[in-house]
Amino acid sequence: MSTIKIDINELRTLISEETRKAVRETFDEEFRFRMMKLMLAQVPEISEEEQKEIEKLYGEPSREVDRVLTLEHK
Repeated sequence: MSTIKIDINELRTLISEETRKAVRETFDEEFRFRMMKLMLAQVPEISEEEQKEIEKLYGEPSREVDRVLTLEHK
């Protein structure tokens, strides 16, 4: 029968590093989500009347899509 030797200090260090990494990733993801939500809350909504006035002054908006962002929280 073979024997497996485990250095408990190495194991603690590994677990500590992996835990720290997981916490950091979770924190970063949550921070990005909340910042995006905050930025979206700052975008003013305009009425249909205001939109028509804008289109009258500047023409209709381009239908080309540069980038689409979807905000989802897991």
